[in-house]
Amino acid sequence: MSKAALAYLTRHLAAELVHQPISVFAVCPGAVDTTMFQESTLIPLPAQQRLAFTARLPQGRLIEPIEIAELTWWLATGDARVLHGAVIDASMGLGVHPGLITGWDGDLRHGDLQHGEAGQRVM
Repeated sequence: MSKAALAYLTRHLAAELVHQPISVFAVCPGAVDTTMFQESTLIPLPAQQRLAFTARLPQGRLIEPIEIAELTWWLATGDARVLHGAVIDASMGLGVHPGLITGWDGDLRHGDLQHGEAGQRVM
């Protein structure tokens, strides 16, 4: 299932359960230091590329599993009620700048749809 589908499902369930004593959230973690992430992404890379990859991540590091666990634990408390239906980007900013993983620097002046030929922003 895609991330967008999970976000939609979260919001749909939240709408359905808005008058029930049930809180609905989605946590969208970024690059978490798990065995699965290590094996699927980091281990296949040569050591130098692995270091470069990690350096490009927000704060230059992987997210520790305990950080996601603590967030999830807090969401289970009554203090999180006001976030009912929230899709929480727990990626240290990777969710708003996914190009950090690929090395894309965010420079949109190279003929994309949001900029004109001379690099002027098109609204």
